[in-house]
Amino acid sequence: MWQRFSLVWASLFLVLSRALPACGYCTDYLPLSSSELSMRVKQRLISDDLTTGATVLADQCTLKMMSGGTLRITGTDYKGKSWVVWSECDNGFASVWSADLDRNQTRDLIIVSRTGTTGSSWEPGAHLLIVTFDDQRRPVPWQCKGYFEVDRRGVKDILDLDGDGFAEVVQQTSRDGFWITSLYEASDARFKRRAIHGDRTFPLYNKFTFKPNRLPSKGGGRRPVEPNLANDSDGEHSAISLRAISNGSRNSKSSVLSMSNGDRWTPAPESHMAIVLDEPSGRRVALVPTVESRLLLEEVYRRQLPVLVAKKWARRDLVPMLWAKAHSDLRGELACKSRLTSGSRYVDAYLSKDLP
Repeated sequence: MWQRFSLVWASLFLVLSRALPACGYCTDYLPLSSSELSMRVKQRLISDDLTTGATVLADQCTLKMMSGGTLRITGTDYKGKSWVVWSECDNGFASVWSADLDRNQTRDLIIVSRTGTTGSSWEPGAHLLIVTFDDQRRPVPWQCKGYFEVDRRGVKDILDLDGDGFAEVVQQTSRDGFWITSLYEASDARFKRRAIHGDRTFPLYNKFTFKPNRLPSKGGGRRPVEPNLANDSDGEHSAISLRAISNGSRNSKSSVLSMSNGDRWTPAPESHMAIVLDEPSGRRVALVPTVESRLLLEEVYRRQLPVLVAKKWARRDLVPMLWAKAHSDLRGELACKSRLTSGSRYVDAYLSKDLP
């Protein structure tokens, strides 16, 4: 009896040891060929040792690792207006690279930090933050957690599978007995999830087995739901406002957001949510769960600024970006008085105006 019990646990340990890499994607369950994995995007090293108190310059940007593992990135756009991005690095350490991921002639920032988990955990071991820049050279953040790995050439998981200059990020997660592989492609400073590449439909699902399995599962059956982290949400919006912000607990970093259309969201630390505030003076961005994201939310609520959220996300807890705009005191006052609701004439006119 004891020998059978030991044999079962030994077999289970063998499966787990294959399924849990210390870092990097798990090639034993990655449904991409060696030739595809070799199609890497050329990246420029900015710093492989950005630690607390350190400051580096990168393509007209300044990155500083603050105390408590908070990363601050600052710069100016083409009109000389300032912008800032706040993000969290769990261990107060990051490596920084740059590359033009979306072919808009502006180099984007690629920042990788470790989450603190190890090979003995099911949790992804790396946090990837990519800051792309729009046509005004203002930052647009995109982040996710995964099994990302860095070598002397940069992040191994950033490829150009089509050879067209538009980068794809290979994100691999594990849940409910599957390795799940998704592709996110950069375009116009945003990331969209690729549904079709070649003759394959993404995301791809590879079952856990007793030996390497790089053959995706076909057909129906039970499959875990994989969140869509795309932030390509321009064009169709709900314009709403914050009615209330509350905490789940006194010491909680998470906020419960009550919106004017009745929706309630709780952007947990793992929600990959970004709070963006556009003003005539520039742009401020804070990523959950930084303290700055809470402060920015409170400011948006206090000023009752209109908030833009893609309609496809309006019914979900996972909201990649909550975008607030304050064009001027007068226009902000008019926006508040109008009691913005989705589909109103004023909303359509308001959204069609560019920042001054």
